[in-house]
Amino acid sequence: MQVAQRGLGVSSHNLAHASDVNYARQRLEIRDSGTIRDGDILVGTGVHVEKLSDARNAYIDSQILQSHMDVGLYKSRFEGLVAMENSLGESIDRRLDSPDLTGAIGANKMPLGISKSIDDLFGSFSKWSALPGVLAPKETMLANARLVASDFNRASNHLDKASANATVGLTQAVSKASQMLDQVASINKEIMSLEGIKSGSALDLRGARQTLLEDLGQLIGFKVEPSSINSNALKLSTLDASGNEVLLVDAASSFGPLSVSGGDVLLDGVTLSINRGSIAGLQSVIKTDVPGAQNSLDVFASHFVKSINAVYNPTNTPGQDFFDPTGLQASTMQLDSALNIVSLRSSTSGLPGGNDIAVALEDLRSKRFSIAGGDPIEGTLSEAYGSLVSTLGQKLNVTKTQLEASQSLADHLSEDRTNESGVSYEEELASLMSFSHLFQANLKVLNICDACLDEIIHSIRL
Repeated sequence: MQVAQRGLGVSSHNLAHASDVNYARQRLEIRDSGTIRDGDILVGTGVHVEKLSDARNAYIDSQILQSHMDVGLYKSRFEGLVAMENSLGESIDRRLDSPDLTGAIGANKMPLGISKSIDDLFGSFSKWSALPGVLAPKETMLANARLVASDFNRASNHLDKASANATVGLTQAVSKASQMLDQVASINKEIMSLEGIKSGSALDLRGARQTLLEDLGQLIGFKVEPSSINSNALKLSTLDASGNEVLLVDAASSFGPLSVSGGDVLLDGVTLSINRGSIAGLQSVIKTDVPGAQNSLDVFASHFVKSINAVYNPTNTPGQDFFDPTGLQASTMQLDSALNIVSLRSSTSGLPGGNDIAVALEDLRSKRFSIAGGDPIEGTLSEAYGSLVSTLGQKLNVTKTQLEASQSLADHLSEDRTNESGVSYEEELASLMSFSHLFQANLKVLNICDACLDEIIHSIRL
């Protein structure tokens, strides 16, 4: 009867958690209690609960944890790369075999971005060369030149903001991971306490710990294994920059908190080498992706300024440059302070109607540069910038593919776990009926025994 009561409780508990995708259904393991001899008669002693177990599959749990680490990594990096793409203000063709890009569409339905402003500048060079003495083409050309510098400044500033936002995200993720590591240690302690009293009494806590580990895995990659202190507890560890093991949690002890410094994650002053989870993705954005994009943009900006100045001021006369010769980074690009509508030169001769400088600037649009020839870029200016931005687009495409694949795997594994260890309403209802019938049968036996005893007592009194 006690077995039936406990079985009803377990089935009811399973049904109460049927909607929890991480819950593993629980089962009573019932064993025959054996028989006793009463003279020549063998009398059964019923059944007993040997232990309470669940249908959790440790291998699937492990695979789901690993997939969550990958999802966290690729998702955070993808979001960072998207922010970088938006910083450049370009709509990028992300196909691996395509260098095509066009200016992103702004609120006024006009293309934005450096590629568009460069194209407009060379277009205004063309109109200026045709009408070197007319005021309007000069004004348009100077306005477009200022816009090019402004777009480079804005792109560099937005890349810095993308890095700053990623740093904020990293700090928040590290803080949350530290709290979760403390929670893992706390659950370890509870499990050790309960399991020390009675085996199988901490199944719900084990399930809660697994859910916590999977959430933690989306933040930080780690190795998980049984603790040598207590086999019911877990040990979580990672590696430092030299490849040495660093304990995060061992049984009831958490060794945090984690901290952030310059894009690095530290534990007690030791720099950790984290290669999975959103923390790793954010570190990639901060330490690799943004600096790489910023450097490429600066190299292109420097070459762009030098190329324009070399044509506009072929004698390299101080104070006669087009762009400020000291502004060789995207963040510092600007027109030369002495350049204005009056000082603007369309020819080296200075004669009215001369246009050799304006024509040379227009021709710069089609000039091809070569890294093999000592230039920092390959192809025309437009092609080189297109290659720079498309490199980011290709990274986005690869990361998006990796994210979709890891998310698909995580979903597939979660479905497998539900099918194998999840709660079936039909099965639990059948179990409820079975234990209910068992309870009623036992109750009926007790009622019959009670009636027999009453009859015996009544006969004795007579």
